[in-house]
Amino acid sequence: GAGVKGVLTYLNQAHLLPSERSCQIVGDLFGQPISEGTLEAAINLCAADLEETETCIKQGLARAEVAHFDETGMYVEGKRMWLHSASTPQLTHYACHDQRGATATKAIGILPTFRGRAIHDGFSSYWQYDCAHGLCNAHHLRELIFAHEQGQRTWAGQMNALLLDIKGA
Repeated sequence: GAGVKGVLTYLNQAHLLPSERSCQIVGDLFGQPISEGTLEAAINLCAADLEETETCIKQGLARAEVAHFDETGMYVEGKRMWLHSASTPQLTHYACHDQRGATATKAIGILPTFRGRAIHDGFSSYWQYDCAHGLCNAHHLRELIFAHEQGQRTWAGQMNALLLDIKGA
């Protein structure tokens, strides 16, 4: 039923358990063998049911005064993909795409209509959008730590401490 499919989807999608393991756990808990095909069907049904919610999240992000944008590499079935995120304190959208840059952000559809301030890592594809821009201090801190620890740059350690003091204040 819907409850079992919900648990199955939850284990696989929220806890990132492999399909086979998710099916095994649900089978063990409920005494009914579950196939990976059942899991796939449950995930597809869940995704279809959430299309309207996803649209509302994307619209809310596009209207935000400030939103954070980032992407990180990952592998899906052995293929290099990119997980793109857009977020505010209230909303988060994730999208998986086979490209990192403008092709992906156009396909995802948030940045092309965004007019607030986009906070990002400075990756070149972000600058093409007609919005205000700000650079992410988490990325600055990561680069400063590298310059200080690996490059032995004293100034980078001092700048790191300053940014953390500013954040604390």
